[in-house]
Amino acid sequence: MYLLKYILLCYNNYMENISDNLKKILIFVLIGAIIIVLFVMLFSKKEEPVEQPATIISVVDRDIKLEIGSSTDINYTSNSSVSFSSSDTNVAIVDNRGHVTALSKGNSTILLISSDRKTTVAVNVTVIKKAEPLKVSSVKVESSNDFSKNYVRKGDGLIINIDFNRNLEERPKIMINEEELPYTLNSNRSYIFVEKEVEDEKELKLKVYDGDTQIYTFDLPKIDNEVPKCSLKQEGEYLRITGTDNYGISGYAISQDKNYSYSSTEMIKFSTYGKWYGYVRDNAGNEGSCSITLVKPIINIDPANITIVGDSRMWLLCRRDWYKAENGSCVAKSAMGYNWLVSDAIGMVNALSSSKKKYIVNNLGVNDLYHVDKYISKYTELANGSWKNYMIFLLSVNPTKGKYDDRNSKINEFNVKLKDLANRYTNIHYCDSNSYLKSHGFGSSDGLHYDNDTDKVIYDQIKKCIYNYYNWQNIANIIKWTWKRRLRIVNINNL
Repeated sequence: MYLLKYILLCYNNYMENISDNLKKILIFVLIGAIIIVLFVMLFSKKEEPVEQPATIISVVDRDIKLEIGSSTDINYTSNSSVSFSSSDTNVAIVDNRGHVTALSKGNSTILLISSDRKTTVAVNVTVIKKAEPLKVSSVKVESSNDFSKNYVRKGDGLIINIDFNRNLEERPKIMINEEELPYTLNSNRSYIFVEKEVEDEKELKLKVYDGDTQIYTFDLPKIDNEVPKCSLKQEGEYLRITGTDNYGISGYAISQDKNYSYSSTEMIKFSTYGKWYGYVRDNAGNEGSCSITLVKPIINIDPANITIVGDSRMWLLCRRDWYKAENGSCVAKSAMGYNWLVSDAIGMVNALSSSKKKYIVNNLGVNDLYHVDKYISKYTELANGSWKNYMIFLLSVNPTKGKYDDRNSKINEFNVKLKDLANRYTNIHYCDSNSYLKSHGFGSSDGLHYDNDTDKVIYDQIKKCIYNYYNWQNIANIIKWTWKRRLRIVNINNL
């Protein structure tokens, strides 16, 4: 309207200065212009402003857990460009692509912000210490029927305690054979209890899985209902008990009156003769028993009647306190062999009184195994000569190990010839302690010389050989006497 007033004002001022014809023309032009302006103003549409769509940010996981040093990308979609920020950059940082890196233990909030800053989405990031690889620290297997024993029987409720090296983030999978078992997890999430009934004649294998990865396998105890086997043997002045069982022996007992308690002792020194009882117990608690009747030897062997001849092995044995208490004689010297036997040892033995050398035990050869034929010849000469009135015992050359192990094959050959010689003479006897030591083991610090316990076993074997010889000798004498008496009776009857 202001525009129209302005036009009319201009028109009036102008009309005063022009002719009438021109006025008419201008009036028509002005009216036309006004009509056009009004038409445009009335009929033209006003342009509406265009609305911009709202910004959308969609995040798949708004709670993220990371270990220190690890990283991940925020999984999001948006119809706008997005910027990122971290509330605590000491805990976690984020780059302009949404890649989050964990720096230290704690919590941080990552904000996703739209370009118009009108839309934000928060993602919570929890950073934890890096977990150790899950491992099984220990497995303990017990029977529900008896918690004091580690064994399995048919029908037992098997209890398996599994201890882990750390607290469990996820529940591991426990399998026995191909069966997954439920279990109880203790309060600190580091110990679990599995229960399983034992089936007959079925081996059980425990497997532990962390996710799909097997981290442990364990063979559970086999079913054990067998009675262990027991054996008692006399070894000189000692009784030795042995036991055999598929699952191991846990205790031994030797008693003469059937009152006993189990221990780890496999050998005792006996002082009385008669019936003795032995008991063994296996790891499943099964017991086996055995017995032996000890008969007092007809001939009492006095250790003071024994003379030992040997090298450094026998020299060490003779220095033991328990041997000194025996009052036996010893002709022995370190590193000696055949030449010393001939030059010194025989003369030293011959100088002893007859009572001291009633039983002459020879143990030479380990230092000069190549002289075996010379030894055989010399022992034959002694058996027929200066030692013919004494009992000669050839103690086997005993085994070696370690750096001396290569001697054993020659030792075996040496002992075969000693044994063959003993079979040909009534006053020469072979005493085999080599086989005993190889089957039962022996102690040695250098592979050649023996420890105190092994020396004691060797000496007991020597006395056992003498005992056994005289027991058989007396039995032979009784038979011989009985046979002669029978012949005498027959002769009288023929008169």
